[in-house]
Amino acid sequence: LEEAEQKVEEAKQAALDEKINQVLKSRKTADENEAMKKDLKDLRRKLDRYGGEDRGSPDAATSSGARRRSRFASQKMDTRAAAAAAARVDSASKPSSSDRRASKDSDGEDPRAKATAAAAMRKGRRASTRTSVVLSNLDEKQSIIANFQKKEDSLAEENTMLREMLASVKAEFVDLQRELIRLEQVETEVLELTGRAEYAESRFEDISDQMRSMTPRPERNFGAVGVDNDEIDTQDLMDILNDALDEPKYRDMPPESLTSMLLGQTDNGVPLQPYMSFRGCLEPIVLSSSAKLSRKKLEDSLKSGDLENLEEVCPHEVILLMQRALRDKFEVISFCNFLCGIDACSNPIDPEYFGSLAHMEIPRHEVLSMIKNGSLPTAERVTMLGEDQRRMRREIQDSRDTLKRFMQTEQRKEIARKKREQQQRKMKPLDNFLADLENGDLSKCKSFIGLGNGSDVPSFLRFHGKIPVKKMSKRETEKMTKEIWKAKLDWEQKTGDQFYLIDFVYIYLKDMVGIQSSIAMEGYNFVFSLKKYSYDVDCELFLKILTGEVMEEVYLEQLDLQKSIEKLMVTLDRVSNKKETGFIDKSELKQAMQSFFSVGQPNGKQTTRFDELLEKLNKEQPLAKVDYRRLLSEDEDFNQGPFMECVREQMLIERIEYFKELENLIYEETNYDEKCDEEQVRVALLQINPDLSKVELRKKLQSCFPKGVEMTTVALALSTLKRGATKLSNVLAQKKRGKRGARGSVIG
Repeated sequence: LEEAEQKVEEAKQAALDEKINQVLKSRKTADENEAMKKDLKDLRRKLDRYGGEDRGSPDAATSSGARRRSRFASQKMDTRAAAAAAARVDSASKPSSSDRRASKDSDGEDPRAKATAAAAMRKGRRASTRTSVVLSNLDEKQSIIANFQKKEDSLAEENTMLREMLASVKAEFVDLQRELIRLEQVETEVLELTGRAEYAESRFEDISDQMRSMTPRPERNFGAVGVDNDEIDTQDLMDILNDALDEPKYRDMPPESLTSMLLGQTDNGVPLQPYMSFRGCLEPIVLSSSAKLSRKKLEDSLKSGDLENLEEVCPHEVILLMQRALRDKFEVISFCNFLCGIDACSNPIDPEYFGSLAHMEIPRHEVLSMIKNGSLPTAERVTMLGEDQRRMRREIQDSRDTLKRFMQTEQRKEIARKKREQQQRKMKPLDNFLADLENGDLSKCKSFIGLGNGSDVPSFLRFHGKIPVKKMSKRETEKMTKEIWKAKLDWEQKTGDQFYLIDFVYIYLKDMVGIQSSIAMEGYNFVFSLKKYSYDVDCELFLKILTGEVMEEVYLEQLDLQKSIEKLMVTLDRVSNKKETGFIDKSELKQAMQSFFSVGQPNGKQTTRFDELLEKLNKEQPLAKVDYRRLLSEDEDFNQGPFMECVREQMLIERIEYFKELENLIYEETNYDEKCDEEQVRVALLQINPDLSKVELRKKLQSCFPKGVEMTTVALALSTLKRGATKLSNVLAQKKRGKRGARGSVIG
């Protein structure tokens, strides 16, 4: 209502000023016109006076018509005089009889008459001259009067226009007066409403006080600020804060000052509890009638650091405290209030509240946050809730957009996955054979149906017809796998040729049995036995390599892993026992293996899998000492103990998981496209292994992208990374030499 009243007053004053300015401008223009009219009247008066002087002479005309007649008479007289002169010239040479008579008469006339006639002629000539001058002056005055007449006409038009403007301004002024009267009425209504509002407000406060006295006060919300110290009495804290906020003298105190008062600190957080004996020590000096020290002078001295002018007024102990305050950078205003015994609202410091929270050791920012939350009006709380609601809506919308993008990415990912599965579902004949074995009962199998002689059938399985089942024991199966591995490694080392395992099985069986039918019979029964004993790590690994699920380098890596573990145990035995005893302490072995497998570290073994290894170790050798030679050895059926079987199985699982994660990372970089470039593979490798050295990274990238190759498929890049750079370089060298190369297989 006050703002509305103020706006009404401003509008009234602005409209009144504008109309007054217009009226003053119109009056000024009218005054200028009146002045010009007055000047014109004076000029006419002067002209009339000048004309009256001419009329007083004997030869002047009495009016403008007389002046014109006089001018015409003068012109006629001049004409007649010119004609008489010409006649005299003509008669000079020939005098007439009349002239002669006139001469005679003139000779006989009186000289006085001649003089009178001559004087009359001279007087006529002078009158004629004066008349010509007066007429020329009258012409000039007439032109001046004509100019003034034109100016008078223009001024009359302007005056008419200004009169019209003045009339419109008067009409507007009347309207403005009416509007002013209406605004005054509105002002009266506003004042009446203001009085009613003030009465209603006071009445509301009275009713609110009555309600507070009749009903319990609703609990304040101090926010979600938690106190971590269990020794703090939360209820005591809430009671102190509620009492302080309910205290009338603290209602207008800023939250920062109230926080400082409750914690017994300055506004910058310096504790004042050690100096409680100085609280209000300067109050008598400041309030004394001599007024040697004022609150303002004390504050200025502390801000400037000049305490010399206070030494005569303040005690020496207080001066020392001020020096310490300057050194410790106390906040000046709150420190001055402390010395004067007042709070931020100039009320006397209440010992009941000052420092009441100091013993709880609550962080200042938490107390400040609680006070701010507890003192918020309902309107501000509603505003904050509205802002939180809008923020949450924005977050929900952002989450929806993120979810939409995620769903689109997942959709593309699913399409790419289905595409890869489709490619993988183009099962080879060997996969179909294994699937039939998986679905059937292996114990009741009596014979096999050959897969034919197609190019996609492995060489050692090409056969048409029925093949009888030749039962092989697990020992025979594992023995055959070891013999094939040994023969393959010896062959490659001897000849330098590189073969995939599925191709070398044919060479091995051909050397063993010769003809194709026998090769097929041995091959089908060997694959059948591998499937039957796939619970064993060696059989499972050999079968996975044959089907192309994993690369044969895994077998070599398992051998290297076994040798590394054996070397670790031997070294630990030598360090602990000063010689090779074959026994090591289990706790030392546990620590050594934890470091060897990088348990819990990035790209290291998971803790759950390491616990599984320890469980297998305790199950196999429950004593405190570990017989590591027996732990690493095989029995007569080529079976290793549970510990080594678990190590090799985890190694195979971790390798499969590693390349599966690498495949996903590459697809994320390509946006699930089947094509990838060198930079995308580089980013994926560094994401999955940030500690990869630059040399190793460059070697892997060169294996995937040889010179001249910029793009490749994701499957081919993964296949190359699984094979390793060394074997790929050997295969390329063989192709250059024209030798037989290994047939590549793509691993999805």
